[in-house]
Amino acid sequence: MTTSMISNSEVTTRGKAVWPIPEIQAWAMTREHAMPRDRGTCHAGIAEYLGQLLADTVTLRDMYALHRRKTAGPALQQRHLLYDRHFAGQHVLVDEIAQRVQTLGGVTTAPAHDLTERTLIPRVPDGFEEHAAHLSRLLEAHEIVLVVSRAAMHEISKFGTDEPTVSNVIRTNEAHVWSLVMHMAQEQT
Repeated sequence: MTTSMISNSEVTTRGKAVWPIPEIQAWAMTREHAMPRDRGTCHAGIAEYLGQLLADTVTLRDMYALHRRKTAGPALQQRHLLYDRHFAGQHVLVDEIAQRVQTLGGVTTAPAHDLTERTLIPRVPDGFEEHAAHLSRLLEAHEIVLVVSRAAMHEISKFGTDEPTVSNVIRTNEAHVWSLVMHMAQEQT
């Protein structure tokens, strides 16, 4: 049995191309639903901040998976456990943020190309690096997520509301930073 790839140009319906399908809602826009109308601006603002946090959190989560695969050396198992635990924590945040964005009427992103366009976290090099470089890159990524989260909390508070999802992002990332710093200190001794 052979399988062949079909290109977008080959996908047609009665001679008319099906692709690209028109977008019915842009990424940064919220749709109208059962929420009170006077809160529309509030929901759009929160969804926009959460969309940025989603892109950065997915990128950070994927960095943990990548660094786990690139880890070698005498403390391999300890590093794998650290990366696995942090990956799981970021994965929970990704689901929570995505659900909140959709609840507010926003659009979540999932494909890697969309996320790389929107994330503020620099791309990880393809080659192998020392473990210390992994840790410093992860700390830098956490710092970016925390800066965005705190800015989001400040802006969201202007709407007279609280956003528990952002609070969870801050708490989880602060705990991960502490854990990474402790891990670095332990390896230096």
